[in-house]
Amino acid sequence: MEAGSAAHLAWEQWLLGQPPQVVQQTFRDAYKPFSDAYVLSDDRLHLSNLERVFEAFCATCVLSAQPFRVVVQKGQVQSEHQMFASINGYVGQHRLPEHNVQMSDKSDGIVENVDNGSLYSLEWKSTGEWLGEDTMNKYLLDDQISAHTYVCRENGYDVKGVLMFIVQFSKLPVPSKDKCRDHKIPKSDCWPAHLRFQRFFIDRSPEQLEQWKREAEVEAYKYADELIRFEAAGRDFARARTPMEGLFNGSCAKCRLRDFCLRDRRGTDMLITRQPTDTTIVRSGVYDA
Repeated sequence: MEAGSAAHLAWEQWLLGQPPQVVQQTFRDAYKPFSDAYVLSDDRLHLSNLERVFEAFCATCVLSAQPFRVVVQKGQVQSEHQMFASINGYVGQHRLPEHNVQMSDKSDGIVENVDNGSLYSLEWKSTGEWLGEDTMNKYLLDDQISAHTYVCRENGYDVKGVLMFIVQFSKLPVPSKDKCRDHKIPKSDCWPAHLRFQRFFIDRSPEQLEQWKREAEVEAYKYADELIRFEAAGRDFARARTPMEGLFNGSCAKCRLRDFCLRDRRGTDMLITRQPTDTTIVRSGVYDA
C-alpha cells in the first residue's frame, strides 16, 4: 500500500508531462522513508528495485505515445479527483428514506481514447501478481469498473468505461555484464525490457450499468438497514443481530476489524476511524462526526 500510494504520486507527475527525473524523484521522496525503515534490501518492494521499475517505466511508456490523451480542466490534469454519487436503498418496492448512501470514488484521471474520442476513467494499478493473458478477464465484470463508470457519469463525465493501466512491481535484473538468459545479451542492456505492464479499455453498456445499479441499491438498502438497527440496539452489533457474512466467504481472515468480532462485536470505539491514516483517502469507512 505504501509503494502504491507513492506510485500514484509519481504517475500523477507523469500524467502532467513532467520529465522522467521528476517522476522518479517524486516516487523516491514519497517512498524512501518507509522503505528504509521496513523493507529488506533484497525484497522486490525495496526502493532500489522500485526505482528501477520507474526508470524502466519512464523509458518504455512515453506519454505522447499512449493510446489516450489526458483531459485537462482549468489548466490542471484531472487526476486523483474525488467524486460522490448517491445510491438509494431499494429492495423491490421497499425503500429506506432515512438513509441515503453516498458512494465515493477517486478517479486517477479522465482520459480520451485517441482512436475514437471516447472518455474513460483512468485506473492505475500496481501489483505483485504476474501479468498474463488472463489479466484482463479478471476485470471484465469487476464491480470497481462499474462503480468508476457510474460515479463519473453522475458527476457529468460522459465516460464509456475505464482504462486500466497495470504495472507489475516485480524484481528487475540488476544491470551487469552477466548474460540474460531470456535476451542472450548483458543484463545492463536489457534490464528495462523486463518491466511488465498492461493497459486496456473496458466498456460498460447501459444495460450493464443498470444491472450494477440494481445490485448496488440492494447493498445500500442492507447497509442502511444495518445502521437503523444498530442505532436502535444502542450501537451494539451483537444485539442488533447483524449478519457476519465473512464467516462464510473467508474475508474475516484479512479484515482489520476481526479483533472487534473476536470480542463479541461490542465496544464500537474499535470501529470508528477518527483520523484517516491515508491522507489520499476521503470519506472511506465509518467516521465519528
